[in-house]
Amino acid sequence: MAVVGVALLLGQAIYLFSTYWIAMWSSKSFDVQQEAHWIWGYAIMVAALLAVSLSRAQLYFAAALGAASRLHDAAAARVLRAPLAFFHTNPAGRVINRFSKDQSVLDEHLPAVSFDSLQALMMVLGGFVLLMVVVPIIIPVFLPVMVALWLVYRWYVAASSAVKRHEAVSRSPVFAQLSAVLRGLPSVRAYAARDRVRADFLRALSVNGAWYFVYITCARWVGFRLDVIVAALSAVAPLLMMAVHERMSARLVGLALTQTLSLAGMLQWMVRQAADVENCMTSVERLVEYTQLDQEPPALEEGGPAPPKDWPGDQSVVFESVTAQYRPGLPPVLKDLSFALPPGTRCGVVGRTGSGKSSLLLALFRLIPVTRGRVLLGGTDVARVALDCLRRQLAVIPQDPVLFSGTVRSNLDPWRAHEDAALWQALRAVHLAGAAQALGGLSAPMHEAGDNWSVGQRQLLCLARALLQDAS
Repeated sequence: MAVVGVALLLGQAIYLFSTYWIAMWSSKSFDVQQEAHWIWGYAIMVAALLAVSLSRAQLYFAAALGAASRLHDAAAARVLRAPLAFFHTNPAGRVINRFSKDQSVLDEHLPAVSFDSLQALMMVLGGFVLLMVVVPIIIPVFLPVMVALWLVYRWYVAASSAVKRHEAVSRSPVFAQLSAVLRGLPSVRAYAARDRVRADFLRALSVNGAWYFVYITCARWVGFRLDVIVAALSAVAPLLMMAVHERMSARLVGLALTQTLSLAGMLQWMVRQAADVENCMTSVERLVEYTQLDQEPPALEEGGPAPPKDWPGDQSVVFESVTAQYRPGLPPVLKDLSFALPPGTRCGVVGRTGSGKSSLLLALFRLIPVTRGRVLLGGTDVARVALDCLRRQLAVIPQDPVLFSGTVRSNLDPWRAHEDAALWQALRAVHLAGAAQALGGLSAPMHEAGDNWSVGQRQLLCLARALLQDAS
């Protein structure tokens, strides 16, 4: 970024000197103007300015996009390792909103407006330097203008940043409802809930649209006031030039007037772009928040404790006075629970909804925190084993089958740890080899959530995946 700053200063210096060069050129006599060094000097300055402008833009946008990519990767890594409590308190629409709209602001809008604001700042500083050297009498005119622009800028940013934040927050329910409707479309049609769902979606869309309208109104408010300030400066500057033109040469008066009118417009543009940058920082703030999420316990390669040799040994499962809760502040879902399952035991858990059946598995997988007691697998406390080592020894077939877009192979063996022969053996074990072969084999496409397979086949695919895991 230091190189970009130097390039911005160098480019502005070349631009100002080229302007002064033209003023000097135009003041010469006709015969002198025909000398070749004038046109060659100007051509060299134009070529240098073009080279500097292209190089600084390339460097800046490469750095900006690199920073946006690193922020995305850091936020995504933290979300993927976030505890289950995060997903209970943050709907999918909110997460999608941050990785879509907020990320697009970082990738597309923020680099452009921030670069524009830096260029405008350099042009404003360069214009002031030129005016102080050539026509210092014009500087006092800019002082009240700058004060007025600063006040308008602060008022606008104070309001627009808050409005932009509310607009971003109100967008999350739109994403959440849309994704929920797409997942539950058969149920919506079966229960004739189309009108109610449509009304709920339009209500969320209206709230988001209302905040966006307020944001646009704020932009129009600041735009009108900036136009008024610049119009007043554009009217006063020529009058001042007329008052002092007898004490200055015509070329300096023309140069000062040109720079003054250019500077007035550039001041307005700088304020607009600087305010837009500050509004865009709302999206940066929301993504940075995800880089500071709490994380699950570390994996083995991250410093987590290694399991004992030959663990899990006898493969017994023991709960000793276990109390667990989904997150702090909520009542426990398991209360002083104790039982033991010897190796090879088949156990069925029966109970009403909310009695804690699923919570047993969540505690075993360490997806929810155990606040008291111990869970033992093979005689070892699972809290003393690295998370990846523990979960590699466990396999679960969910009630709702979970499959991902890709291929049959990528869903059965996402880590590519098995040969094709092992995959076909698992498919034959669940009687899906024929169905997979008919669709194109292991490379057959898998649609989103496995929609090109029946629900029963999806369950069997999950069973085949569990068999491949060879868990204890």
